[in-house]
Amino acid sequence: MTSALINKIILFSSSFRFAAAIFTASLLFGCAGTIEDNAWLNGVSREDALAIRSALQTEKKAHDIYSYERDEDGSILVRSNVGDFKARRVRGRWIFVPMVITS
Repeated sequence: MTSALINKIILFSSSFRFAAAIFTASLLFGCAGTIEDNAWLNGVSREDALAIRSALQTEKKAHDIYSYERDEDGSILVRSNVGDFKARRVRGRWIFVPMVITS
């Protein structure tokens, strides 16, 4: 092999490693944050997630929210330490209906 070809291979491999590192970092930092920050991944806006969290803490004394997920009917499924609920906004107020979720 000629030295020019070897230099191109080395340059390509180092560029590839750099691109892989940037991609990995963007994935890690893009998914970092609170559950509310990442609720959009499941179709729930951050504002709705924060409002639900506040209402659930006040009404049901929930300490931990595990997940938010948009349901087919438009309501939001919320998993917390005090149970699983289907949340719906009715006249500007969040209503929580207890659910039994089986896996």
